Amino acid sequence: MPEFKSWPELSAAVATADILAETELDDLDSVYLGQPYCLKVSGNLLRNLDELSDSIKMIQLSGRRAYVTTPIIPESKDFDSVEAIVSRAAAFGADAVEIHDAGVLRWTRKNFPDLPVHLSSFLNIYQPETAIFYKDMGVTRIVPANELLESEVELIKEQVERIEFAVPVHGSLPLGMAYSCLLRRNLPGEEMDPCRQQCAEVHDLDMGDWKMRCVGTSLVSADDFSMIEFMPALISEGFDGFRLETHFDEAERISEIANIYRNALVEMASRGDYPANDLKRHLQEVCGDLSNGWRYGLSGKDYISSLDEDPFMAAKKGMGKS
Repeated sequence: MPEFKSWPELSAAVATADILAETELDDLDSVYLGQPYCLKVSGNLLRNLDELSDSIKMIQLSGRRAYVTTPIIPESKDFDSVEAIVSRAAAFGADAVEIHDAGVLRWTRKNFPDLPVHLSSFLNIYQPETAIFYKDMGVTRIVPANELLESEVELIKEQVERIEFAVPVHGSLPLGMAYSCLLRRNLPGEEMDPCRQQCAEVHDLDMGDWKMRCVGTSLVSADDFSMIEFMPALISEGFDGFRLETHFDEAERISEIANIYRNALVEMASRGDYPANDLKRHLQEVCGDLSNGWRYGLSGKDYISSLDEDPFMAAKKGMGKS
């Protein structure tokens, strides 16, 4: 089993107050509040600031850390909303705000210099110099770009000190972003359909072996990304945070996923072997097919297993789903 200085924080994303009220928090250390992909999502905590304030207090009273996310692509017309979100987070003592945009970062550091800031993978941290730049701006935690190889993330960690590193271990990873909703678009020259919460339904795009999901403003991996089999290796690498990217999930699914990953951490602490295959099987019962190809140099749709003799050798051989 790996040696480690402290347990990484296990966090999940929760979009609305209704989902939060029904989510079992026992297995989580922290929660990222709000749906950053689109402010129009029904019940989005980023548009219901009184509910956001109550949610911050509720999470902190449970002994967990409350983080507030912000819109991923804020246009100029959105900036009043962004300022209100960050101001409310600061006023009600959120443990940090999560930022995806350089302009929002600049404004936040200028107006709330004592408010801890986490940066998401949308800030495109591909190499150490970018991470150092953000660290010098006072950022406390970063998420390297999702598509980086394990070795590339480790290089950044080795060269950048005194900042926290978090990585996704599960969830729907974005393949790109658009400001306009892809589910509302019509033919060129026609007016855009009104928002009818089309993103609340599942819209999978299948093309042979390729499978993606449209969530309105983004395409995400249709098969959940998962590092469940590689948790001991991630512990050894010394990450500060493990992220469950559950922005599009309901309470029951978030609770089940969090429980499986908490059990994975408990297994590492309590026994001499790690039941990777059993945990993976349990996760597949909840989530269906899994993927992790980006981490090992394959396309995002592929899955590499820890049972392979070496993940990178398996990737080179073009091994897919296991």
